Amino acid sequence: MYTLADTFEEGKYGHAANFNLQPGYIDENGKRRYPATALVCNFSKPTKKKPSLLKHDEVVTLFHELGHGIHDLVSRTTYSRFHGTNTVRDFVEAPSQMLENWCWTPSQLRSLSHHYSYLSADYEKEYLESSGADKKPSEKIPGSLVAKLISTKHVNDALFNLRQLHFGTFDMTVHEPASHEELEKMDITEKYNSLRHEISQLKGPESLEGDKKGDWHWGNGQATFGHLIGGYDAGYVTFHLLTVGLLLTTTVTTATSHPKSTRQTCFTLSSKPTL
Repeated sequence: MYTLADTFEEGKYGHAANFNLQPGYIDENGKRRYPATALVCNFSKPTKKKPSLLKHDEVVTLFHELGHGIHDLVSRTTYSRFHGTNTVRDFVEAPSQMLENWCWTPSQLRSLSHHYSYLSADYEKEYLESSGADKKPSEKIPGSLVAKLISTKHVNDALFNLRQLHFGTFDMTVHEPASHEELEKMDITEKYNSLRHEISQLKGPESLEGDKKGDWHWGNGQATFGHLIGGYDAGYVTFHLLTVGLLLTTTVTTATSHPKSTRQTCFTLSSKPTL
């Protein structure tokens, strides 16, 4: 099994994704063919004076895509057709969203952190010169900073979830027409922008005074919504439901830093989400 990581190469699109390179399956001789997967990301690049220093949201992204990668690697299927994320659509994001939780756990944040000035003498010299400090900071992220970071976890959650609900509703709307003719008559741009206003309560150019007031034909945001034709067709709502919530079906027990203690973290998964 192999995991390849392309973290900040030039010439890629701007987001992050996981790609299966070779699915796993049982061959004609009864032996397992092992999978290979790739994490393709666009993280902060290193400079001549500093290594690649990931922002917290980049760490969350890394864990999210790693969730897909692990799902890819640990899948054990007879047929390659059902390997990895080629499973029921509403489970595809579950491993990724489970891994994201570790990025909001104090003990994990501290264990993941490491101030770059401790990596080498050159980095130490650069830090002291650029910061004007007379000594290095603590090697691990301070507990007070961790607490402040965690306190921001749900900032703007309502707007984020309304945005996801807008995407899911639009996705279902364009897949619901009773006939092909009805779909051809649908004004897609108007439908996308009017749903955005109705659900997210965000005003766009249609609210500006002038000749274009009330005109929903702007932006063509639906053309930037790649999930519509990337496998989530008529199913994007499951992405939202896995995020906001769900039926308790599994408990994951993980060891904490103390060898004799455990912490039970409950993750909620639903194989058949309903609105």
